[in-house]
Amino acid sequence: MTVAKWVVRLSAIGLLAGTGTVLAHPGHAHKILGTVTAVTAASIDVLARSNEKTTFVITKDTKIRVGKTAGTIKDVRTGLRIVVEAEEEDDETFVAVTIQLPERPAQ
Repeated sequence: MTVAKWVVRLSAIGLLAGTGTVLAHPGHAHKILGTVTAVTAASIDVLARSNEKTTFVITKDTKIRVGKTAGTIKDVRTGLRIVVEAEEEDDETFVAVTIQLPERPAQ
């Protein structure tokens, strides 16, 4: 891989890492990178790099991915670094649309 490709990839990772804060815009999609601090069947709490904690509601329509394969809420554990795409509702709650988990380690 060339140096230019590495620079582009590292820049993209830096941009993603810097966008961990949820900004309030009801009706718009948000992408949040952070660490899971709590999990229930109905919600997850994520701590962004900015130290801001956000709770995301899990619905029957929430898609969970583990790497490139489908996952379930049982795959979400505290301490995992995840990316959540969510929509803010008019009541200021965040509903998770997709949750991207890291690839499972090879067995």
